[in-house]
Amino acid sequence: MTGRKTNLFEVNKEYSGRCGICTGCGRCKEIHRDVKVLVNFLHEGRLLNSHEEKTASGNAGAGKDIALGIDLGTTTIAMVCYNKENGTEEYFTAVNPQIQYGQDVLSRIEASEDSKIAEELRRLVTEVLEMGVRKLLDKFEPVNSEVSMVLSGNTTMLYLLKGLPAEKLGRAPFTLEHKDVDVISLAGYRCVCVPVISAFVGGDVLTGLWTNRVMEKPGTVLYLDLGTNGEIGLKTSDGLFVTATAAGPAFEGGPCNGVWGADMVHLLAGLLRNRIVDATGLLDDLYFEKGIITEGVCITQEAVRAFQTAKGAIRAGIEVLLRKAGINAEDITEVLLAGGFGYFLNPSEAVSTGLLPEILADKARAVGNASLQGALEAAQTWSNADDIRSEWKKLCDGAQVVNLAMDEEFQELFIGNLNFPE
Repeated sequence: MTGRKTNLFEVNKEYSGRCGICTGCGRCKEIHRDVKVLVNFLHEGRLLNSHEEKTASGNAGAGKDIALGIDLGTTTIAMVCYNKENGTEEYFTAVNPQIQYGQDVLSRIEASEDSKIAEELRRLVTEVLEMGVRKLLDKFEPVNSEVSMVLSGNTTMLYLLKGLPAEKLGRAPFTLEHKDVDVISLAGYRCVCVPVISAFVGGDVLTGLWTNRVMEKPGTVLYLDLGTNGEIGLKTSDGLFVTATAAGPAFEGGPCNGVWGADMVHLLAGLLRNRIVDATGLLDDLYFEKGIITEGVCITQEAVRAFQTAKGAIRAGIEVLLRKAGINAEDITEVLLAGGFGYFLNPSEAVSTGLLPEILADKARAVGNASLQGALEAAQTWSNADDIRSEWKKLCDGAQVVNLAMDEEFQELFIGNLNFPE
């Protein structure tokens, strides 16, 4: 691979060993770095999760013949379809076509205030979802089969899919008018949309927390889902604290097209180690204007600054939640890294760039695309829908939502976390 800029979603196997649309599904075979991964997904035709006893007893596969889980992300759409009869699964991934109206949720909320664009946003994503559903189900030919389908996503994406007015999600006091379980039709099939926690903490976080049984874990657990939206959960003895901050596209391609968040952490860690980037994020004078080619990728000053902004916001969000809970980073017993970013993230490199406190490096585990995993698990166990709804409602109602835009300490913490560690 040369130092040329790549298309944002170009397949780049020579560098990363995986496709450009990364959902952290774990199906790519060639990973060039040693990353601690807690495989918590489909493997060899059976569902693996933290409740393996359910699988052993047969409950995890109870219900419909075919289960289909969907993760509707701001940047990517991921689907997995599981055939109970023969224990096989199929996958579908695509770029969210709404990206042409903005790379982040605030841009799309603003665009959706025009009713014609709002309808176009709904149409674009619906067409891709229905195409994915048809492709997956056609492979299983479910003529006489029953299909259970569950869709998870962030709050804005769910609003735009359902054609709901989203403007209040993007303006203080960030009013949430639709949060409960809902049902839509996709390609003629009934699809359950999971509930959301707040205007900025969505169903993707809910299903991730649920499928990883975070509330049942001992100790204090930090849950990070780092993508276009940086969503954070902190489970303590006093309950669940949640927040979100706009990480922007830095963790999903960003200004350095084709370089995803975990790779950016890896490359920046190397540049910092070799003093090519200083603690303020400034590239050496020799590379300031045109950037530097490292491991076949051109890293520009713009890309470094975008990453600093995103990681500063995430780190500040973590610190705000810790203060709200009245605890320190040392009190955290486990860190769960969700999403494609978390799947390939090297925790020690995250520490060297300042994304995570040093004390958390050995406590971090990747859990893959937990939103997709949670949607699939719900689809597989929907015969127990009342129990699932009850668990989701308990999570939503019990969460203490922290609005960083209204928090007096956030801006100061954000500025304090922009620099890299010395």
